[in-house]
Amino acid sequence: MQRNVYIFGLAALIIALGLDLLAGDASLLPALLFWTAIPQGIIALAAAADLSQGRWIVSIKEKLHRFLPLLILPPVAFLIYALHHTHLYDWHEHPTAWLEPTFFTIRNFGFQLLTFVLAFLYVRASRGESPRTGFWAVFYCLCFVTTQTMQGIDWVMSFEYPWISTLYGAFFFIEALYLGVATMALLSLLLLLRQGRQYEKVLRDSGALILGFALFWAGQLYAQYLTIWYGNIPDEVAYVAKRVEHSPWTELSVFVVLAMFVIPFVGMIPRRAKVSPALVLAAVVLIYAGYIVEKVIYIAPVAPLSPLFTGLQFIALGLPAAYLLRQLIQEPKEAKTAV
Repeated sequence: MQRNVYIFGLAALIIALGLDLLAGDASLLPALLFWTAIPQGIIALAAAADLSQGRWIVSIKEKLHRFLPLLILPPVAFLIYALHHTHLYDWHEHPTAWLEPTFFTIRNFGFQLLTFVLAFLYVRASRGESPRTGFWAVFYCLCFVTTQTMQGIDWVMSFEYPWISTLYGAFFFIEALYLGVATMALLSLLLLLRQGRQYEKVLRDSGALILGFALFWAGQLYAQYLTIWYGNIPDEVAYVAKRVEHSPWTELSVFVVLAMFVIPFVGMIPRRAKVSPALVLAAVVLIYAGYIVEKVIYIAPVAPLSPLFTGLQFIALGLPAAYLLRQLIQEPKEAKTAV
């Protein structure tokens, strides 16, 4: 199965490259952010559970480890994006020591590749119940946080250079964990429906984590605005105003808050809701949609995005994940796969 995931990954990259050459804009970036966040967030979730000795994840942890092959896609897909689109950034014509096309490409490719390598070492140690599992889990988590922060600062925030935000990077790695939790909930739900009630507890725990991360996400959002207001930082206002004062960004921003916070938080409060297939599925879909729309809001006002090619890139890069999810659901309960 693992080899087939790599084959689907290669096909996805070839399709993404073709679409990128046809589009000629930043349409690859939202899809790249989304399909990078999910596997990195899932492995980070498993690593955090190992570090905290969480027993709640035991029944599904081995399946979460199977997302490892998806981590080889982000570094290659980023190269496709960086080699074609650094000219979209204003700093391309006026580079600095940090924001310079070659250094931009090398450091981000390096961090993405290092994330895959550390994930491989962590997963191998965890499956073998090695005493070094915690060691590699710590290093993976540190690299995961750094990589996701770099995505926020380099890939997205630098579109608005010299605008800066000290909380921007934190949004990205927290949202990657949030997507990881949502994907774990989706996998648990499908396994529950197909293989029985042994996955009910992990589904309930996933619902509780969705509740917690929805609140955490809202707290971060509020902290950003509180910092601007309380610190009296007018330089940060223009970025926010550009994305909330005019239609359709106003309506889309409201949708993001509803999808990422209000509805998942309220919906997951009742105990029964956490194991309700319809409510959990609705929460997962809303979290996915909220994340995608949020990234479009970040990017579209300052970089060209084609709705058609953006949607096609999401489908292309999602092929390996769709195949993997299908195989995880259909395989026998006792099936094991080596790293």
